[in-house]
Amino acid sequence: MKKFLRHIGFNNTKVWKLLKIFVADVYLFKTLRQIKSKQNENGKLKILVINHFFDGEIKELLSHINGDDFSLKYIYPEPAFSRAFVWFPQEIHNGQIPYNSEEVKAIRLRFNLFCEKLFWKLRENYKFDCIVTPSDIFFWLREFIVVAEKHGVFTIVADKEGTISPYDYLNEPSRIKAYYPPIAKYFFVWSARQKTFWINSGVGKKAIKVIGSIRTDSFINLPTFTSKKSVLYFDFDVDAYINNFDWNFLNWYGERTWVDLRDSFHRVIYKLALKYPDLIFNIKCHPQQIVSCFPEKLTHLKNVKIIKGAPKRIPFLIGQSVLVLGFQTTALLEASLANIPVIYGAWGKLFNSVKGSLLPWHESGFGFRWARSEDQLEFFALEYINKQVVSKKNRERINEYFYKSDGNVTNRFLKEIKKTITVSKID
Repeated sequence: MKKFLRHIGFNNTKVWKLLKIFVADVYLFKTLRQIKSKQNENGKLKILVINHFFDGEIKELLSHINGDDFSLKYIYPEPAFSRAFVWFPQEIHNGQIPYNSEEVKAIRLRFNLFCEKLFWKLRENYKFDCIVTPSDIFFWLREFIVVAEKHGVFTIVADKEGTISPYDYLNEPSRIKAYYPPIAKYFFVWSARQKTFWINSGVGKKAIKVIGSIRTDSFINLPTFTSKKSVLYFDFDVDAYINNFDWNFLNWYGERTWVDLRDSFHRVIYKLALKYPDLIFNIKCHPQQIVSCFPEKLTHLKNVKIIKGAPKRIPFLIGQSVLVLGFQTTALLEASLANIPVIYGAWGKLFNSVKGSLLPWHESGFGFRWARSEDQLEFFALEYINKQVVSKKNRERINEYFYKSDGNVTNRFLKEIKKTITVSKID
């Protein structure tokens, strides 16, 4: 129904905009009631988290909060900031014009007034000391950050994009400075590599703390699964990881999608699922994946499951797997941390042409086995399923992206927040 309404242009009508705001306000009332509840509010230092695909991190944080030190509550982008999605033009949604451009100044001021009211509604129900968000470049959040800072509540970016490709590492800092200059007071990042990225993007050195990835605690501290009866494959969009490439700069004029590579993964999964009916083959789509259709013959198999959205149980899906397969996803690193065999599948003319601009998972040091063709992907998978080989142990490069994956990242994160809030209150 949503696709149909978009297709006929209903989402651009005044009626749709009014309905969206009305529905958002109804759900916002529910959000305020939840924020007001007594659950998780006994701590002296109160954190408000913006939950934008941040479930795994929130789960880890909540599991480490006990006693009187911290309270943590969270809100979602919608309904809280739905007006931004209605008021701002598509050029802002799509990052085609700078957020601070004159042509949207009136909308910024209008949304700032709304955020002022929202800030006090939230704070009346939960007196948070700081805001934690995965990013401050979200157009729908920036005015809220500005308002909070004005009233003495600072924002920490808990950056979760710690595996930025070489292409984006080179090109995105200048774009960020021009379109969405950093406004959060502090940045907590995964690695020294990521710290350099944010310095290049305009963040001051003293504002950045290298903590590690909170999510890695889930993989380091996984229980031992004595019986493993599944294979996990991380699917991807046909233009994933390359949709912002400047093809002229890369001097590539051939195929610009991963259709063939993705189809190869699907064919291999289909063959394996037929061969091993007692194994469950989980296909995990990216939370923001657009193309999530699969061959009917694949989805009709009883032992094939398609998982969409951002489920909180990804660490357990990985831990219960005899094998993990995928392409450019961070999840392959996380599976490697959990000592699960990982096959990285990448080949073809497009890959060979742009691999220097992609994450270097084809290189050694990450614990992966690199399949260079569809036949090799199937062969490697059969070896692992039949336990004819063991997973690779050479993982010395994982810390380039994860700093210390020692199962103690969440504790470091909370210690830094405590120190930061305490200093802020003294100032």
